[in-house]
Amino acid sequence: MKKRLIIISAVILMFALQGCVTKTSDNVPDNGILSADEVKFPEFDDAWIERGAFPRINDLKKIKAGMDKDNIRLLIGHPHYPAGLLGVREWDYLFNFRTKDGVKQCQYKVVFDKDYIAQSFFWKSVECEKLANAQAL
Repeated sequence: MKKRLIIISAVILMFALQGCVTKTSDNVPDNGILSADEVKFPEFDDAWIERGAFPRINDLKKIKAGMDKDNIRLLIGHPHYPAGLLGVREWDYLFNFRTKDGVKQCQYKVVFDKDYIAQSFFWKSVECEKLANAQAL
């Protein structure tokens, strides 16, 4: 029983430490405000949801600065890329949008401040941002 408790504790600690160091962008400031040139996105293939997800556009458009992680999660779900458990200040998503040419995959990032309140939001490309905005009409 004692050995089992030690193993479980070690696994929990491992995940906690991973969460403390798992990040995509460098030097996320305490206020959570990044400029577009400071943002780094994970590799497309690293998403745990391989084909991405079709977001509910109306919920995606509700995402605003000042929301906490629970608010974001309720609107667009859990992040689609491994993020760790503790100390995570970036959530990355892989969204699909229907276009006249088929389906376009787009990466979306939410950056949180030191209190885990969403402050910055980024699309990997201008094309993806335009797609998301156009579909909200």
